[in-house]
Amino acid sequence: HKSAGAARNKGIDASKGEYLLFLDSDDWIDPDMLSTLVANAERYGSDMVVSGAYEFDDDKGTERYATWMYHYDQLPHSPFSWRDIPDRIFTAFPSLVWNKLFRRQFVIDEGIRFQEIPRSNDVYFMGLSSLTAKRISAVDNGYIHHRLSNPTSCQATKDFYPHGFLEARIALQAELKRRGLYGDEGEQLQVKTDFLNQALRTTMHMLGSFKNADSFQGTCEVLFPEGGSKSALGFEELGDDAYRNQTQLKMYKALAGAKDDERLFGWSMCVYQIMKARQARSERLERLEKTGAYRAARKLARL
Repeated sequence: HKSAGAARNKGIDASKGEYLLFLDSDDWIDPDMLSTLVANAERYGSDMVVSGAYEFDDDKGTERYATWMYHYDQLPHSPFSWRDIPDRIFTAFPSLVWNKLFRRQFVIDEGIRFQEIPRSNDVYFMGLSSLTAKRISAVDNGYIHHRLSNPTSCQATKDFYPHGFLEARIALQAELKRRGLYGDEGEQLQVKTDFLNQALRTTMHMLGSFKNADSFQGTCEVLFPEGGSKSALGFEELGDDAYRNQTQLKMYKALAGAKDDERLFGWSMCVYQIMKARQARSERLERLEKTGAYRAARKLARL
């Protein structure tokens, strides 16, 4: 009961083969996944191979290709490293390990291990792998089927250890700084900008998915150490225009500008105002369409 991270580290220590693949117990893979990814790694001499994935909904019995897990169109269609895409190395493919193949010796040489925390233990492993792999290759297909709607999965029980996603990113950020891969100039600044954009998106998503106020408040305590208004991740170190989603930035500022006991209220009011503005925009579009002003409606939709 030491978490999936501890089990995966045990697996790395016991492994003797050339490649590592980490699967979740409730998912399944196509029969040709291993042969395809290994062949790709052999062809390009890759330290890491990235592939697509499918989502299977247990409740509905339906499946769909998970476009959010893997943005193939954002990746070079040949072996690459982080230096080829420093501005999207974190957002091109999320911090998930089960749709990727790793060369074992690369993991050993770089000293990469999983954090032994109950949730988000793969964030550190994936982030460090992405920034230290000399050659990464991509396969434009999905081979793993990720099960949704499992009430006992880590994603479904995130309130058990709500701030794990922050702990993981704080640790990853510190290690990237130590290795000289995260900074305020050149490629390191691009890495930092992409890291903070991805971290902001995850933070706003997680805060909106908790099932109780204690999880929300506990996460805010980690996000804002000692009750301050500056985040542990340093969101304030970038200018507002560096953030790709201004709505998420607005939500974050509602948190940062409130006192400890007011953060949940301030954040909720911000979410309400955003939803209200979206509803007003939707109603305006509907009125325009009903009056036949299609050109104006289309123009408004592009704003």
